[in-house]
Amino acid sequence: GLEAHWLEHHETFRSSPSEKAGSSRHPLVRAPSWHHDEVTLVEGALQMKSKRAIDCYTSMRDVFTIPHDTVLNEANVVQIYSRGYSRVPVYVPSTKDSDNNLAICGILITKQLIVVNTSDRRVVSTMP
Repeated sequence: GLEAHWLEHHETFRSSPSEKAGSSRHPLVRAPSWHHDEVTLVEGALQMKSKRAIDCYTSMRDVFTIPHDTVLNEANVVQIYSRGYSRVPVYVPSTKDSDNNLAICGILITKQLIVVNTSDRRVVSTMP
């Protein structure tokens, strides 16, 4: 917003301690500038007061998940990596409700797949 734009581009000056005491001989000291990431963070925090959860959540039908009994063979590991997520929800199919058939039982940290030997045919539920 406007505040962050001002913070990013406006040159802000402050007096040195001796100038505050009345001496005008010392030059002005430039205030530290804000890094672009800091400005983005502040902008996001200011926007939070008007955001609702529904504005930023992903519907479960759109979330990439894998069943707990997925065999970690080469094809499945490639599929998981190709999605590009660092964490993938693991679910157990629910027999109660066919419309809501996901019961999340864990999260697969995809970097852990580096140590998996795909020829072992390990099941995802055996991962730590």
